[in-house]
Amino acid sequence: MPGDEVERTISPWLVLAVLIITMIGFVGATLFTQRMASVVNDDAISIATNAAPAIQDLSEARSELVRMAIAVDQSDVAAFAKELPDLRDDLSHYLQQPFYPREDVRYAEVDRTVRVLEARASSFKAVLANDGQRSAVDSAKAAVLAAAGDVDGAISQAVMFNIQEQRKLGLEIPRRRRHAHQVGWVLQALTAICGLILTIFVIRGIRAYARLLARARAASQARDDLLATVSHDLRNPINAINLTVRSMRRASPDGGIEKQAARIERATERMARLIDDLLEAAKIEAGALRTDRKPEDPSNLIEAVVEMFRPSADEKSIRVASFSPATASAVSCERHLILRVLSNILGNAVKFSPQGGAITVKAECLADAVRFSVSDSGPGIPAEHRRDVFDRYWHQKQGNRPGTGLGLYIAKGIVEAHGGRIWIEDAGPGTTVSFTLPLERAAG
Repeated sequence: MPGDEVERTISPWLVLAVLIITMIGFVGATLFTQRMASVVNDDAISIATNAAPAIQDLSEARSELVRMAIAVDQSDVAAFAKELPDLRDDLSHYLQQPFYPREDVRYAEVDRTVRVLEARASSFKAVLANDGQRSAVDSAKAAVLAAAGDVDGAISQAVMFNIQEQRKLGLEIPRRRRHAHQVGWVLQALTAICGLILTIFVIRGIRAYARLLARARAASQARDDLLATVSHDLRNPINAINLTVRSMRRASPDGGIEKQAARIERATERMARLIDDLLEAAKIEAGALRTDRKPEDPSNLIEAVVEMFRPSADEKSIRVASFSPATASAVSCERHLILRVLSNILGNAVKFSPQGGAITVKAECLADAVRFSVSDSGPGIPAEHRRDVFDRYWHQKQGNRPGTGLGLYIAKGIVEAHGGRIWIEDAGPGTTVSFTLPLERAAG
């Protein structure tokens, strides 16, 4: 059932939502993988560039402490004076390394104990310089060794802290890698599922579109067939009416019958034009309009269409002036189709021109084309409607004969089939419709 198929149609918003989820999953998986890889790399770099050099610098500082303790024990002032600056150098190198979180607390303790050691070392040097008593020297020596022990303990704590952080990161890196792989697989699976759903939706949408397109083509073909059949069937009674009217005229020369017969003929002619309009519009819409072009004189085309509408213009006292190109030229066109274009445009001009108005029909040569134009003194077309006048079934509702709205649509299709263009001029009162046709030499 058509109604059931409409109900099963996938909402475009649902397809859009799945597409967005798929894109978010893909982007999220990519960003998460890059983020986790960056974190793991940072941790590995931290182990290589932070913990190992820091431990090395602290170990060298402890070696300086050992040598300093030996120099103090031997009362070697020169060696003692050399080791203390070396200790500070090693600690300054350590200070240049990046710290782990809370490692600054450990360094603060090391710095405090080193300051105490420096103060006691100064006292020890002063006692030795003043040749103090042995008891004073031993007391100062004990104080320096005790301070060196405190510094060694603080440095040991800093070393242990770096070793623990290094071990922690070493264990954390594999765990984070596993976690990153797991989350990455989940996101990739989600993206794959959403992509599969999106693919199904797209395939269903394509199939639905193909069915709708086939139905539209079938409906268009059925409409064209119906239009052709109805048009053919309508022509027969119209022709019969025309033959009957002619017979009535020959059989009875009465003036009243002549007037009635003329009305019937005008009505049948209008019906025939409507049928032709419908057929031409169907051809244009289907892209089946073909042209058999031959060289035609623009002057002959203008004169033929002006003579065709002269009686209807005289009924409204409308002056119709025609102007031919100044130079002899020929356009490449199919005569009856271009006469159809001029008839539609000039017919509108006569219809909408006021009583006693004026219409100008002219043609002028351009570089590679001839421009035809029809100007009237009617009310004109508002600027906001000029783009719509060539649409199907559009008409300006003026007077009692609005028309079918196919005239300019057919004119546009015929002109474009000849390689020209048609438009509404902007300047001047009234309405000016212009179109171009290629010159015969340009077409050749």
